[in-house]
Amino acid sequence: MDDYSVQSVGSAMITTAPYSNDHNLATAIVIESGVTHIGNCAFYGFAYVESVTIADTVKSIGNEAFQGCGRLMSLDTGSGVETIGQSAL
Repeated sequence: MDDYSVQSVGSAMITTAPYSNDHNLATAIVIESGVTHIGNCAFYGFAYVESVTIADTVKSIGNEAFQGCGRLMSLDTGSGVETIGQSAL
């Protein structure tokens, strides 16, 4: 598995990453429309992630949400992000 696509219907909050046992396999994360919040430490330790794309519907990114993503080179937060938590990246 090379990437994760997080989908939701309506308002949603990501508190932990789906398939988190396989977090070392992910190289890209796409947060799709409908998700409104990415919780604290949601993608913590996804060491091989190189890119993150976040839909315009996301309003906030929690503390340390992407901490430990040491290979992250590309981040597209979209236009909706209003709040980014401490040490989110």
